Amino acid sequence: MAESVNIEQAVKEVTGWLDHKRVKEGKREAYKANIDALAYAISIGDISIDDKFVIKQKLAVPVEGLFSELCYKPRLTVGELQKHAGSVKMQNVDSSLICAIAALTDKSVSQIQRLDTEDYAVAAAIGLFFI
Repeated sequence: MAESVNIEQAVKEVTGWLDHKRVKEGKREAYKANIDALAYAISIGDISIDDKFVIKQKLAVPVEGLFSELCYKPRLTVGELQKHAGSVKMQNVDSSLICAIAALTDKSVSQIQRLDTEDYAVAAAIGLFFI
């Protein structure tokens, strides 16, 4: 996993990712807390963003026997989201986030539901930009 970086550099990395995703200024303002959380996670080395804008998250609590890291695609289609939506019974923001995280990481909804809450908080900060 990436080494820690200063917070200013981390903010630049998140901003570059948001620019790549073409996230509008209004959404950035609305999700400022999420942007700050992502910058902090980069600054302490929990996540990294590569030159193709793939985000890698080192899990604080690995999902036993399955994975210890999540890799998030930089883009997502509606079809990819819909493929995972059938796996959840309720349709609310939390289930939409879980579907987005599953689609972004090519994991099943049931695997994402096994994330520790600390890891889910970071995953949710990423996933919110896709719903």
